[in-house]
Amino acid sequence: METGLKTKKRRSLYRTLTVWLIVLMSLVSMAGNTVNYLYLLDRSEDYYSRKSADYVDYLLKAFEWPLWNVDNALIHKIAEAFAANAEIDLLEIRDDQGEIVYKLDKGADENRRVQHLSVQHDGKEIGAIELGVATNANVRENQRLLWLSLGNMVLVAMTLILSTYGLLARLLRKPIATLVEASEEIIQGNYRQIELPSSFTEFSSIISAFEAMADAVEVREHGLRRINENLFTEVAERKRAEAALRESEERWHFALEGAGDGVWDWDIQSGRTFFSKRWKEMLGYAEEAFDNSHAAFERHIHPEDTSRVSGALQDYFSGKSDGYRVEFRMRCKDGAWKWVLSRGKVIDRDAAGKPLRMIGTQTDITDRMRVDEELSAYRDHLEEEVRQRTAELAAAKEAAEAANRAKSTFLSNMSHELRTPLNAILGFAQLMGRDSRIPAEGLRNLDIINRSGRHLLALINDVLDISRIEAGRVTVSNAPFDLDDTLSAIEDMIRIRAETKGLDFGVERSGLLPRFVKGDANRLRQVLINLLGNAVKYTDSGRVSLRLRPEGDRICFEVADTGPGIAPEHQQRIFQPFYQTDIGIAKGEGTGLGLTISNEFVRLMGGEIRVTSTVGQGSQFAFSIPLPETDAPAEEAVTVAQRRVVSLKPNQPPVRVLVVEDNADSRLLITHLLEDVGFVVKGAANGQEAIESFQAWQPHFIWMDMRMPVLDGYVATQRIRALPGGDKVKIVALTASAFQEDQSAILAAGCDDLLPKPLEEARLFQVMGDLLGLEFNCAEAAADNKSPGEPTSALDLRGIDPSLRVALARAAETLDVEGCMEAVARMRAAHPDTAAVLETLIQSFRFDRLLAELQRESGQTEA
Repeated sequence: METGLKTKKRRSLYRTLTVWLIVLMSLVSMAGNTVNYLYLLDRSEDYYSRKSADYVDYLLKAFEWPLWNVDNALIHKIAEAFAANAEIDLLEIRDDQGEIVYKLDKGADENRRVQHLSVQHDGKEIGAIELGVATNANVRENQRLLWLSLGNMVLVAMTLILSTYGLLARLLRKPIATLVEASEEIIQGNYRQIELPSSFTEFSSIISAFEAMADAVEVREHGLRRINENLFTEVAERKRAEAALRESEERWHFALEGAGDGVWDWDIQSGRTFFSKRWKEMLGYAEEAFDNSHAAFERHIHPEDTSRVSGALQDYFSGKSDGYRVEFRMRCKDGAWKWVLSRGKVIDRDAAGKPLRMIGTQTDITDRMRVDEELSAYRDHLEEEVRQRTAELAAAKEAAEAANRAKSTFLSNMSHELRTPLNAILGFAQLMGRDSRIPAEGLRNLDIINRSGRHLLALINDVLDISRIEAGRVTVSNAPFDLDDTLSAIEDMIRIRAETKGLDFGVERSGLLPRFVKGDANRLRQVLINLLGNAVKYTDSGRVSLRLRPEGDRICFEVADTGPGIAPEHQQRIFQPFYQTDIGIAKGEGTGLGLTISNEFVRLMGGEIRVTSTVGQGSQFAFSIPLPETDAPAEEAVTVAQRRVVSLKPNQPPVRVLVVEDNADSRLLITHLLEDVGFVVKGAANGQEAIESFQAWQPHFIWMDMRMPVLDGYVATQRIRALPGGDKVKIVALTASAFQEDQSAILAAGCDDLLPKPLEEARLFQVMGDLLGLEFNCAEAAADNKSPGEPTSALDLRGIDPSLRVALARAAETLDVEGCMEAVARMRAAHPDTAAVLETLIQSFRFDRLLAELQRESGQTEA
């Protein structure tokens, strides 16, 4: 029994302790809710104070100079950003005139707190801001939290009433403890999910409400914290951007001012313009003496430049140009005009793309424009001089071309006039040389005529070569030839002349030289004979040599001598036409054309003559020309040109030949040559007679002179070709022309071939034989070269005055016919027989024999 009472008392004690424990927990809960309410009220006040301070600080920083009076659009953007905040209940912005720029009044909270802010710059008020922050949102939030706390207390009271039963108290102990713990964490700002025992489900709605409350508080807190963080970040970024902008602008202004350029900043809508100190100094104005407006700028532009400036702006605004850049004149303070270069760029446009703000620079270019004007004037002067000079050069060119044409005409005429009589002289000399009735003395005279005529022909050819070179009419051929044969012929020719003067001569070959090469053998032969001939001519003792060596497809030729040498000042001038050194003049021979012609021939063949010389030691002329190795040329049979024609072979039909030549002597010469061989020949004095004779006589062959009176050979040939049978007759031109284009025109007129004057008998018959298919009886040419009248006995020169022997030897060495004859004339009175023999040698051009006799006599005298 007692044990049962003790058990009941113990249970009652437990129940009492449980009830008091629940009461104690309720008191603790109520105290916690009260503390939470007070904390939230205090936190709300603190939040409002901090929030208001942040808004004020941000607004003051956002509306700092120079944004206040420069960019209203930016002010509106900033104000609208503030107005979007639910806590902003009132925002009013005024400018320096008290005019309202922006205003927003929500009127949602009559208890809002309003602050008046002043915007200042350099101690001067430039605007004002009125800011109102609503308090209702924070109060309602705190009240909601309080009611949640009271509801919690009601739940606790209900729990006390229902907790009389110990089991209920035990069941409620853990949930209540959990709620208290969650409440404390919420007060501390730690929001978490509340976990209850699975067997406790009666207060699920209370727990859900509590969790909703916690979630709402957490969301709100996070939202406020995020808003604050974003706002603070934006303000910080804005401050950094403004600082960077100010720093960049300071550097920009400093750089431009340091470079001497002025700066301008134009508000296009208002017309207000900022001009830097340097900009105003360019025009002579103090900083405060020039109106900061675009209108003032336009008033200072030169009237003639106004349209150009406005046009440049419009082109830039409309997109026609990539930038604004224009040069114009501006009036300075003293009334003078100054040239400036203005450049600018739009930095702000509205939504439609219309420009709102533009900045730029201005540079003083007065000095540059002055220099440009001076240069332009100088350029105009130079252009005028160039025009005058061009006109003078054109006139000079026309005169030179006219002179060249006149020279060509003159040379063509002279060639015809000189070659035509030479044709008769040489031709009749050949005919008379065949006459067996002529005595030996007459044959010697004919040989002299023939040699002299050919010497004159060589001189004419040299003059004509120079004329062709000056006119650019010289060409070279490119055909295979035997290099060994060419060199051997040259060697034989020069060796005789060298040995006559007692000189050592040799041809030195180094390397593997090809035998057959491709080039112009005639031009090469002419160049080498000229260079070697000069070397022999001017060298009195020692050696003359020709050296050859291969250089790929080229061959290098060097002509060296041990003569007197050439002074440096003469080494380039010797290639000029008609130029002779003092030594050459002293020798008394030559025309000064040989080196000029040789140099031009070498140039045309692809080389250049180089000369090196030392006075008193000798000279060396060298050149290299392309002579590639090639196959051997086809061997030619012995032709008529290598033999003398005696007659036509029998059993050939008669051949009618018409000789058209205005010069009677030449016509007679050709007629004799042809009739002696067996041709039937008629003559005509001009082209008109040739046409008539062709129609009446129908010749098989026509020799046609091209330069004749009445009707020349060109027209006559064309007309004959147009007549019946004219396409069958063979027509060969007789020409004294030295120009290649004349020869081309001759063939174009319808001639089958041409033969230059003076005529070569063998060549004449060869052409006729080739064109008509004729065969001739020929006699081989004489094997020796001995002249008919050449003396065979030795000369006795012992009684001749030594001074005359020296003069005769010097003239013979240089092949000076006139000098030799003059020396002979001086000795004729005292030694007529010796003078006659010497004259015969000279007239026969046997200078080698003459020099040999003089050297032999000199050796005997010395002995």
